[in-house]
Amino acid sequence: MFSTVITAAVLYIATAVDLLVILLIFFARANTRKEYRDIYIGQYLGSVILILVSLFLAFVLNYVPEKWVLGLLGLIPIYLGIKVAIYDDCEGEKRAKKELDEKGLSKLVGIVALVTVASCGADNIGLFVPYFVTLDLVDLLVTLLVFLILIFVFNVRADDVLDDDEIEEAKPVNLPDFNTGVDAKAYKQRVEHFIKVNENHITIARLKRGIPLTREDLTRLEQFVYNAQEVAGEQEFKEHFGNEISLPEFIRSLVGLDYQAVKEAFSNYLVNTTYNERQIRFIEMIIDQLTKQGKLQAIRLYEPPFNHIHYEGIDGLFSENDIDKIFNTIDNFNNVLTA
Repeated sequence: MFSTVITAAVLYIATAVDLLVILLIFFARANTRKEYRDIYIGQYLGSVILILVSLFLAFVLNYVPEKWVLGLLGLIPIYLGIKVAIYDDCEGEKRAKKELDEKGLSKLVGIVALVTVASCGADNIGLFVPYFVTLDLVDLLVTLLVFLILIFVFNVRADDVLDDDEIEEAKPVNLPDFNTGVDAKAYKQRVEHFIKVNENHITIARLKRGIPLTREDLTRLEQFVYNAQEVAGEQEFKEHFGNEISLPEFIRSLVGLDYQAVKEAFSNYLVNTTYNERQIRFIEMIIDQLTKQGKLQAIRLYEPPFNHIHYEGIDGLFSENDIDKIFNTIDNFNNVLTA
């Protein structure tokens, strides 16, 4: 029994490493509890479909003459080798990015399930079927239970990796403001909602596109925000949100950055054939983080999830010249005001 558990765990992990990277891409785009839930459901759905297909094929093979079975199973590694030779090893990540760019986050369950099946199907079925054929009923049930547990673990692990990136962004405890009689939580929610529904305001839109604001832009932005009924003045705003970051930085943290604008800034690394798949994946992760969080500190490029691609982070993947250019591009987005 113990050996069955270990073998099942090793088998699933061996086929699911690429899936972890794909999940990172999805979780990096998710912002709401519903979107996180849909990713969990979609990944479970896609993985269960692959397991059911593998079980069906294993069942069919039980009725194939024994002398044919070995030959048929031998076709699987041949197919996998041809697949890797023809397609690159990051096909799944590219498919995930393409689906998100085209369909957004509105149909996450279907998108995640589809990408899981399309990206991991051949590898999973190719390994699961030969293994299932060798198991008796008890060992098969134990194996399926281990698989279902690990599906959940991989979801949680991908989610936790991105949570690690945001650990420094402390969230204040929302308590009633006894000095003003204003409920702090309700006030903050009202202000944040006001900012988000007005993200097309000319100055907020400039922030979202990564265009630094002039002093005139800043004055216009302050007047627009502080004079709003929902905000009730600069003093009220600073009593609830503090003075640690400027108003443009606060707004950028809420609305993020426009994906296409960030992608365009790093386009040289995405279309230039001199960069390998790991370098491109690293740049795509930078784009995801900037889009979601609105800024990115240079030190983060040496921490998770970036050092999962190379243990030295950006230093292990790019030349000094490229590193300087990447840092400058990130700094341009981090700077919300013109000099």
